[in-house]
Amino acid sequence: MHIQSSQFAASSQVLQLFGSNGSGKALSASASYTSQTSGWNHFGPGRAVREALSAIFELVATDGNDAITHVATGNTYSRIDAGDGDDTVSVSVEGSARVSGGDGDDAISLTGARVRASGGSGDDAISVSGYRASASGGSGNDAIAVAGEHIGRVSGGSGDDAIGVAGRRVRSVHGGSGNDVITAAGQIIGRVSGGSGNDTITATGSRIGRVYGGDGDDTITVSGDRIGRISGGTGDDLINIDGDGALVAFRAGDGQDTVSITGRTEFAIFGERWGDDVMTLEDASFTFENGMLTVSFEGRDEKLTILAPGGGDLTLEMTSDRTFVVKPAT
Repeated sequence: MHIQSSQFAASSQVLQLFGSNGSGKALSASASYTSQTSGWNHFGPGRAVREALSAIFELVATDGNDAITHVATGNTYSRIDAGDGDDTVSVSVEGSARVSGGDGDDAISLTGARVRASGGSGDDAISVSGYRASASGGSGNDAIAVAGEHIGRVSGGSGDDAIGVAGRRVRSVHGGSGNDVITAAGQIIGRVSGGSGNDTITATGSRIGRVYGGDGDDTITVSGDRIGRISGGTGDDLINIDGDGALVAFRAGDGQDTVSITGRTEFAIFGERWGDDVMTLEDASFTFENGMLTVSFEGRDEKLTILAPGGGDLTLEMTSDRTFVVKPAT
């Protein structure tokens, strides 16, 4: 099915375009909708949003390798389903849009005010930008880039994913199973997690909530003015912290982690479950040598190695039977 440079008036109607099973098909549609209000309301479902819901565009392609281009102006809602196959989808809207690539190795480019893209299974390349934006890769080795004012949930799914996220507020980024590379930047970052696998995580922001490595040998770098909780998870992890106030959680079974710090950092020791005595500071020994503070536990393989900047001295303060604070000596 081939629709070339078609123009559709969108006032109070639903437009549906359906592809066929033919090979090499292309779907192209442009749409215009003029609202009687002053424009998109970013702060709630006002009159502009209600009007937009009466202008809905749906493009549906069946199985095959599709090339889909869709442009919509005004406060519209567009839904594009590429179906199975290796699809190329390009969507630019002023309102809202949701794109599904389906199974196959898809290339999706999506821009708009409120936008969401999902790749489905396969090795997908997804680029999303909008005032509110989110994306999911599904199974496969995906490359995902998301940018916007407010970033919702971004997930890679299973596979070795490369995920880059940049926004003023970032809600959550999750790599899923596989060896993922995650970069998150924002003024406020809620949660970043690698999932199982040997992940590389970089989080940079003014306020960072939680960063988790998950199972595997992870490399975690966190830089911020206010840093919350960091956990490497099981495996031998390398954690780099640039900033004050971080809490590093270390549990029984987490492995042998190395933590490099530049400011005041609190460490909390837990057992296998909350409150048990499998591993506590009563069983810990502290040794300092060559700019490294080593924390080991009697009869256990777990170990923490804490590094001072430039191999300098560290100060240690015991704050409870499960917590201690380390900071570079001044």
